[in-house]
Amino acid sequence: MANLISESRLERTLLNIAEEQSAGGGLNVFDLRIFQFVSQIHYKHKVTGGAIEIGVWKGQTSVALMSMLEASEPLFLIDKYLRNEALEAIDKFATNHGLSSPIIYEKADSIKVDFQQFCGKNEIRIALIDGEHSYEAVYSDLSNLQSVVV
Repeated sequence: MANLISESRLERTLLNIAEEQSAGGGLNVFDLRIFQFVSQIHYKHKVTGGAIEIGVWKGQTSVALMSMLEASEPLFLIDKYLRNEALEAIDKFATNHGLSSPIIYEKADSIKVDFQQFCGKNEIRIALIDGEHSYEAVYSDLSNLQSVVV
């Protein structure tokens, strides 16, 4: 089993995310504490696996998810409007703060993505859904996640 990340690394990453926030969206301190809480539960129960985010926007939650992952645990991103600026911001933050999880992304409507094919044989331990907010889209995302979440 992979070594689980240290709480101090997660704390540093989350504080850096909060400090580097740009106007117009992103995470607040309460959101960051939720990431810490989930990470503590995973650590306590030795839960491992990658992460998936549906709806990337500016990439701050992507970085928070990366802070919970080991270098061998991938981050999967799906966004219909996946912006180059978001990918560049994620890559820059990851490089500057020593986060090295592989990032696999798909610029597509999540309803049209085969999650099993997209994630391959990787198990997913945490999923963040913040894509399209219609009932049909959220229901589809939740249904599709069942095939890949541990």
